Amino acid sequence: MRHVAYSLALIAVLSTAPAVAESVVETNRIQVAPAPPMPAVPPPMNVPRVRGIFDPVRVDTVDVEVREGRTLVWQGKLTLTATGAASYQFSQIGAPEPACGDFSSRQNETRFSVRVQKDRYSGKPNALFVSLDWKRPTPGQKCETGSELTVVMRDVLSLASGQSQVITGEAGVTARFTYRQGPEPSANQ
Repeated sequence: MRHVAYSLALIAVLSTAPAVAESVVETNRIQVAPAPPMPAVPPPMNVPRVRGIFDPVRVDTVDVEVREGRTLVWQGKLTLTATGAASYQFSQIGAPEPACGDFSSRQNETRFSVRVQKDRYSGKPNALFVSLDWKRPTPGQKCETGSELTVVMRDVLSLASGQSQVITGEAGVTARFTYRQGPEPSANQ
């Protein structure tokens, strides 16, 4: 009985609107209007890919050679990324040779550190902030107060790949830094 009432109501509405009645289709005694056309789908946006925290990055190397006069103090390779830093540190504490009489509790200390970091704030291309700290007993003066040599060197270097630069500190200490840019990682790694 309900179907008949709905059909009669729909027929009454359609008979008063002849333009609508022409586009109505009858299906199983229920009249249904066709669906409106689908709106056009916009083309996909081309969004640039943002580097993720687990994506491969370029790794650069800096060869470091530290000398006191002609004597090689330390030589090594430090690796770093665009936002990272690399360093080498060494520390040794011990009794002076020979022992210093009443000052037998005195300790000789040797500390050495070298650090390299990309410098994004200097405005120089391929800028590296380099630092070297070296503290050691002065040869031949192990028992005297203040018998330590301390060398501190800081600089910002602008090096192209394969290029070297030497910085000089106190007591004839020199440090040579050679920058080598690593290969760019492939996008599909």
